[in-house]
Amino acid sequence: MINRIVNVNDQLEFSDTLINDILQTGKNLNSRITLKRNNHVADCRSILEVLLLGTEKCSQLEISADGEDEQIVVQKICNIFNHQGKTE
Repeated sequence: MINRIVNVNDQLEFSDTLINDILQTGKNLNSRITLKRNNHVADCRSILEVLLLGTEKCSQLEISADGEDEQIVVQKICNIFNHQGKTE
């Protein structure tokens, strides 16, 4: 299992693009992926859980992955958040 903390803007909105990227990563890879913001945890394969997580205000997000491709998964999710707002 790998855990990584990413710093996010308190005003980060989970846009349609961000949510879609997270869900596609969750569906296309084999590891179990969760995001934790404050005390709420979301499975990256659940659109409802990811949407609800997006309503939380916080400066850090914990990404966890467990499985055969966990390193790739964590890097891909980190990249999604690191590019949020830079390409839009």
